[in-house]
Amino acid sequence: MPPVVVTEQPNRLRVRLQVGENPDNGRPLTRTLSFRVKENATYQDLYDVALALSGLLAYPVFDITLTENKVLAE
Repeated sequence: MPPVVVTEQPNRLRVRLQVGENPDNGRPLTRTLSFRVKENATYQDLYDVALALSGLLAYPVFDITLTENKVLAE
């Protein structure tokens, strides 16, 4: 079996904002901002940038997610 080849793809930092609540069930309504980030950015730097951006936004941050994308092939 040939070795697996890993190809890096652009990572995405997603900052989800709570823009309100659903009046029917009380669940939060959210909107997502998405940013491409370099693969070599540290987790701490990404978190610090997300927090800095949140200070400029009108809505509170609901959560911050980093999606690391890699393509696996033979």
